[in-house]
Amino acid sequence: MEVGSWRKIYLPVILLAILLFLALLNIDSLGKAQDACISNDKVPMVEKTILAFHWSVHCK
Repeated sequence: MEVGSWRKIYLPVILLAILLFLALLNIDSLGKAQDACISNDKVPMVEKTILAFHWSVHCK
């Protein structure tokens, strides 16, 4: 297998796996922030964009 074909196949797969892993970590931290509001007897107010990459949680 040539080096060029390795870059064409495996590099995008690795980058996609990293992006998926980061998205899952971000969604997990969003859930933990919501759980922290609930454990303090407050209601979580969540504002998020597409794919939940940018979000904010306000407890009221």
